[in-house]
Amino acid sequence: KITMSRVVASRLLPAGLTRRAFSLAAGDNVSSLGASEVAVKMRVSPITGGDAMGGVGVVAGVGNGVKGLSVDDTVVTMGSVGAYRPVAKVAASSVLKIPSGVPIEYAGAIGAPCTAAQLLQGVKAGEVVVQSGAESMVGQALVQIARSKGIKTVSVVSMTPDEAEVVGLLKSLGGDLVVTSAFALGPKFRAALAELPAPALAVHYGGDLDDPSLVTKVPGSKGSKTKLKAIVESASSLDLTAVKVSSVLSSLAGGADKSYGPLKATKQHFDLAEWYKSGDVSSTVGEVCDLIKADELSLWVEKYPTADLDFATAKAKGPFPGYRGMLLEF
Repeated sequence: KITMSRVVASRLLPAGLTRRAFSLAAGDNVSSLGASEVAVKMRVSPITGGDAMGGVGVVAGVGNGVKGLSVDDTVVTMGSVGAYRPVAKVAASSVLKIPSGVPIEYAGAIGAPCTAAQLLQGVKAGEVVVQSGAESMVGQALVQIARSKGIKTVSVVSMTPDEAEVVGLLKSLGGDLVVTSAFALGPKFRAALAELPAPALAVHYGGDLDDPSLVTKVPGSKGSKTKLKAIVESASSLDLTAVKVSSVLSSLAGGADKSYGPLKATKQHFDLAEWYKSGDVSSTVGEVCDLIKADELSLWVEKYPTADLDFATAKAKGPFPGYRGMLLEF
């Protein structure tokens, strides 16, 4: 059974795939802590399909030099703890305290709305933001945070098996115009935008393209026509569609572009890990947590037990992982 933040649904394993335990790392020895260290009993960790990351847990112990953290505080580990593990010993400076009243599942996915909030920096009420990859958790959060600020959104959903469901979800979350990528590339898209102001910003999801060199064409690339022709001819249909959508959105916003995701698609690319390292995160985290506690920001997640980590990792690495975040529950 997978537990979601607002839905509970049973899951059947695909034919030929059986449950098997993932080899988790042993918990760190936290019997003794350095002056600036904390022990964190992990509750959930994001499943991304990539390297093992940190996660969210409860402080179980603090070093004698640690300030601002206490036992039982909920914290996010800002970076990798080396592997999925039930207990981690980390530097106090590498954890982020989450205000009380925020569900642990939302804390586990806090990076998505923080990314969305940062991408919206500088956009004013009444202005329009267009975004690709709107089915992502960042895209979902962007719609809701923009709505809370009076910013209008135009969201393009990628070609996925559940695109109709995602379009309906984004509309219910307050999206002003939500369309599929096929519609965005058709003649009626610009007509649908006629009653809105010209977009002030285009936000691009730099996803896992089969050919990462395609990202140099999204948007505003200076590449040669010969190279572009060779890339296009070898591109998958999904990758090529993503590039075309981003190019359309960039032109609508007059080249005012920002991006996020594993591939750097624009000069103004937001990197969550680098942002965490900046240390200037408390105001954005507070803003996001306030929206969550006011029930103005919803996040959809699936929680998997440790025995299902192989299955969940395979799903996260697949071409259509779905619009819900994925968390490992300890």
